[in-house]
Amino acid sequence: MDGSTIWFDRSFFSDEVIARTAHRYTNFFQVTVHGTVGEIGVELEALQGVERSADLEARFRNDALDERLRETVRKETKDLHAELIRAALRESLPRRTDVAP
Repeated sequence: MDGSTIWFDRSFFSDEVIARTAHRYTNFFQVTVHGTVGEIGVELEALQGVERSADLEARFRNDALDERLRETVRKETKDLHAELIRAALRESLPRRTDVAP
């Protein structure tokens, strides 16, 4: 896989999903992202002293699927998440004790 690019269909994987997935690999690889109208590709070049595993492409694809699922969950739960944050902030405000109920 040295010098080759892993390509993904943009109708199935968003650019953000691929960027998040690629970021997981930046400690061990130089990451280059390529794009065309219909595809986005990632090239992973091992940093000095890092061994490239034989299943790197399969692992990257699995991580991209995982990140795609996370994106779906984020979208489906964004309203709930926002309401939980608002509730937590309301609870963190000091309560006034000088006001009669």
